[in-house]
Amino acid sequence: MVDAKYKDTLVVKAGEIFKLEADVAGRPPPTLTWTKQDKELEETAKLEIKIADFSTVLTNKDSTRRDGGAYMLTASNPGGFAKHIFNVKVLDRPGPPQGPLSVSDVTIDKCVLAWLPPLDDGGASIDHYVVEKRETSRLAWTSVATEVPVTKLKVTKLLKGNEYVFRVMAVNKYGVGEALESEPVLAVNPFVVPDPPKTPEVTTITKDSMIVCWGHPDSDGGSPITNYIVERRDRTGLRWVKCNKRVVTDLRYKVSGLTEGHEYEYRIKAENAAGVSEPSPSSPFYKACDTLFKPGPPGNPRVLDTSKSSITIAWNKPLYDGGSEITGYMVETALPDEDEWKIVTPPAGLKATSFTITNLKENQAYKIRIFAMNSEGIGEPAFVPGTPKAEERMLPPEIELDAELRKIVTLRACCTLRLFVPIKGRPVPEVKWSREHGESLDKATIESTSSYTLLTVGNVNRFDSGKYILTIENSSGSKSAFVIVRVLDTPAGVFSEPSESSGAVTVRDEVEPPRISMDPKFKETLTVHATESFKIDADVYGKPLPSIQWLKGDKELTNTARLDIKSTDFATSLSVKEAVRIDSGHYILLVKNVAGEKTASVHVKVLDRPGPPEGPVVITGTTAEKCMLAWKPPLQDGGSDISHYVVERRETSRLVWTLVDANVQTLSCKVTKLLEGNEYIFRIMAVNKYGVGEPLESEPVLAKNPFVVPLPPKAPEVSAVTKDSMIVVWDRPASDGGSEILGYVLEKRDKEGIRWTRCNKRLISELRYRVTGLLENHDYEYRVSAENAAGLSEPSPPSIYYKACDPIYKPGPPNNPKAIDVTRSSVFLSWGKPIYDGGSEIQGYIVEACDVSVGEWAICTPPTGIKKTNMEVEKLLEKHEYKFRICAVNKAGVGEHADVPGVILVEEKLEAPDLDLDLELRKVINVRAGGSLRLFVPIRGRPTPEIKWSKVDGDIREAAIIDSTSSFTSLVLDNMNRFDSGKYTLTLENISGENEFGIGLPAETSDPVKVAEVPQPPGKITVDDVTRNSVSLSWAKPEHDGGSKILQYIVEMQVKGSDKWSECTRVKVLEAVITNLTQGEDYLFRVMAVNEKGRSDPRSLAVPITAKDLVIEPDVRPAFHSYSVQVGHDLKIEIPIFGRPKPTVSWTKDGIPLKQTTRVNVIDSPSLTILNIKETNKEDNGIYEINFHGSKIQRYNCCQCW
Repeated sequence: MVDAKYKDTLVVKAGEIFKLEADVAGRPPPTLTWTKQDKELEETAKLEIKIADFSTVLTNKDSTRRDGGAYMLTASNPGGFAKHIFNVKVLDRPGPPQGPLSVSDVTIDKCVLAWLPPLDDGGASIDHYVVEKRETSRLAWTSVATEVPVTKLKVTKLLKGNEYVFRVMAVNKYGVGEALESEPVLAVNPFVVPDPPKTPEVTTITKDSMIVCWGHPDSDGGSPITNYIVERRDRTGLRWVKCNKRVVTDLRYKVSGLTEGHEYEYRIKAENAAGVSEPSPSSPFYKACDTLFKPGPPGNPRVLDTSKSSITIAWNKPLYDGGSEITGYMVETALPDEDEWKIVTPPAGLKATSFTITNLKENQAYKIRIFAMNSEGIGEPAFVPGTPKAEERMLPPEIELDAELRKIVTLRACCTLRLFVPIKGRPVPEVKWSREHGESLDKATIESTSSYTLLTVGNVNRFDSGKYILTIENSSGSKSAFVIVRVLDTPAGVFSEPSESSGAVTVRDEVEPPRISMDPKFKETLTVHATESFKIDADVYGKPLPSIQWLKGDKELTNTARLDIKSTDFATSLSVKEAVRIDSGHYILLVKNVAGEKTASVHVKVLDRPGPPEGPVVITGTTAEKCMLAWKPPLQDGGSDISHYVVERRETSRLVWTLVDANVQTLSCKVTKLLEGNEYIFRIMAVNKYGVGEPLESEPVLAKNPFVVPLPPKAPEVSAVTKDSMIVVWDRPASDGGSEILGYVLEKRDKEGIRWTRCNKRLISELRYRVTGLLENHDYEYRVSAENAAGLSEPSPPSIYYKACDPIYKPGPPNNPKAIDVTRSSVFLSWGKPIYDGGSEIQGYIVEACDVSVGEWAICTPPTGIKKTNMEVEKLLEKHEYKFRICAVNKAGVGEHADVPGVILVEEKLEAPDLDLDLELRKVINVRAGGSLRLFVPIRGRPTPEIKWSKVDGDIREAAIIDSTSSFTSLVLDNMNRFDSGKYTLTLENISGENEFGIGLPAETSDPVKVAEVPQPPGKITVDDVTRNSVSLSWAKPEHDGGSKILQYIVEMQVKGSDKWSECTRVKVLEAVITNLTQGEDYLFRVMAVNEKGRSDPRSLAVPITAKDLVIEPDVRPAFHSYSVQVGHDLKIEIPIFGRPKPTVSWTKDGIPLKQTTRVNVIDSPSLTILNIKETNKEDNGIYEINFHGSKIQRYNCCQCW
């Protein structure tokens, strides 16, 4: 019993003494124990515990806040136990605020502190908090704030780069509590300038603008990107120019104001609160020009002429040239019923817009199409309508008389008469010139071809005047035309009578537009060899006399040492002596007067050595010993195809040229065997059949490697840690130094050491490496260096320290949570430990309850949880429904919760009275006279049943001691005599019913008897394995052990056909391996259980077992046949395998044996084959096949990875 004052919380002030007193009762005298927080209390200098048989006193001196809490007094004896809880509250200064003291949003001059209220408020509400700081280099604390009403504070006026420690103390009406200190924190900005953005690219180009795009930096430096700076550099310049004046936050920018035809490169810088990043790698050069496309189809394709072996076609330029000049045309033919097209034009294409297709089959029809070509390639075709045939055309004769010839042709005496008349006709018509009155044409020279006829009369006089008649005739008909010629000559010596007067005549100048008459040979290209001379002459006509000019291109020609121009009123000539290559080209004769102008063009080709290749010489891939040269063909090929090129070199310090290659067939050449550090000039000469042309020289170039050692990689990180290994990963360096990264060197350093140790013997080709052989619980840091052809880079910044220990995870859910009992205000829960503890010991459990009518979860345990796996959840509302869930807690935190099944209604359970009567009490109990009788009976019942002991043939002596609780009842009689013999009846009764049990007591005395017997036979026997000389067996426990512990099991065997059983082995477990069997023999087996009373009946195996090796066909049972994984992620495929004997496993990919690397590998175990692919890429797509080789059986099973 306890005083009523202890039913409420006992409140004392700090420094005072408090006593907890209680009286107890029980037979035998109970054992008394004082506990607090599940720990038994022991006497100390300030804590005194006095215990008598039936009372106890706990005295606590000089009380402090920590002395508050629940003190539990427990009294227990064989009859049961009782407990009472004393609640003590000590009024004192508060405890420290709950940690940790969080420091966030740290910059160079401020930070934010946050904490939780103290778990112990000292018995009074918290008024405010006091915050102080100190520099780690000093011992004195400085006040930050003395009255902080909330659990958060912004601290300002920090000094950049100083390291600070902060502390917070809670204050109540009893004083300032204990302090909570933070970890040291450095007053620096948490962010740095961002990483450089990704290399920019250009997506849209015009002649004066480009749209530049780029990717985010790998890191924003801890602060958002506020601006991107776009810079450009002209290929002809040296300076980088900023493109944007305003802030750019998108990942694209339109750069305008560019110069057409110029090439530009770009780079990008990112800007955040810390400043501007390093520039990105430069983009390639892009030319500012309008976008080019392939040309459209040529226009108006048509047939001009056909013959029995040829077809002549013509076409117009395409309406759309794709933005680039048309460089030529290509013609293809095909038979009408076929789709196999044949190119009939030269490989370089045609410049003209007409072409005669030759070598055709007579009367064969053809499909014809024409393509236009520009710098972007070949455009769409245009088809010649229909399917023209190669057949001879019959055309009647036609005369195309020039307009000048339709009028009177007037010329002076002594001049030359030229009558040039184009004609047509198929077959070629016969040409006949005659004069009107039959005058002789002996003076005339007549030249006729299939396309024209030319009549020439030199040194004309007045007798050559008259009508000249031209007649042409073929099998299709004939045609005639005439030309009237007037020769102006002096009169004859004899005069006739004068003619009649002409009358009045008005005098005025006669005006005729200029005309040019030129030898027909100049219509074709005039070809001459170098050093030869050539002459172009022509007659000119017009009134008034026209002016005469000779042009080449757009430039007017004048007399030079080799060029001579002679002109008269009616004739002109151009002569070139000792022609050279540059004399090739189009020569234009231009004549003008007031009536108009006329031109004639003559194309001259001078066969000579070629000109210099078109520059500049492009030098790429320069290293210490080699480089690559490239150039363009000469603009002037000397009238002959270029057969090859000659390449030479010389050092700038010498004058002698050295041959590199005398027969280069392409427009590039690889130069080797250079000397490092020497400066070279190269020259290239084109060669045709007329000789070696002029050279094109390069700019000087220095023979040195264009690369340096790479930049160091970024600090490595660790992705997986065990007690003896770690997987270290890192990124590529920002720059490879201009040479491909050959590999990486990884180093580690123990925190307890000072030396860096190399982890890899060979260069690491990947961006990850598994470091093994580490010491458990040691801390390691790592750094990595990159190596290229120039050597090893500086090491990266070291990583943070990582401890070598097996990883710890949050635990799994508790096992089998259930409600084991319910009262009107509480629920009793129990659960098992989680199957998975996360690799760390379970520290406790958290129980949560949810009133279904409210829907909110509330924690029923302390925040740190409870150690036990059972709990009574109290203070619940009767007739309310509740849900419960339990979480396990380890070092890693709170794990998944497990829900107690169903919804639990809180109400008192009704249970009929019952008891668990021991087997010994069901028999006659013998007690010696003078001895004591003790009857202890566990009972059940809800509500707690009323208990009544009685004796059938009399009353129970008053000396009997009867003790009862909700879970047991006991009857004790000392100094037994024969009058105490008889049947004792125990009656239990509650509102659910009544139960009565009897216990017999004879008068004679004897020792108690314990009954036991042999066990039942073992359970079912299972054959686990069979080989040619052994059998593995297992079996289940007997259903009943006979009342005594099973000591061992005996295994016996019998050879089939024999009546004799022989013992094989004795074991204490439920399995055995029987060896030394004869291969091929059949055996029977049986097992017997043994306890202290003897052997059980045997349990036999139903069928005999043959001693032979089992052969099980190899098989696989994959969970899936198709696997998908995102690029860059790891893929792990586990395939269960079956077979006896164990099959040999091999993998193939797309029918080829799988090559294993550190990234792609296979691990085999007795029951699994595992394919691991780290950091997958598109090359890992394919069909993966498993091959089994065992017992002459092969089986293929496919897995697809996409």
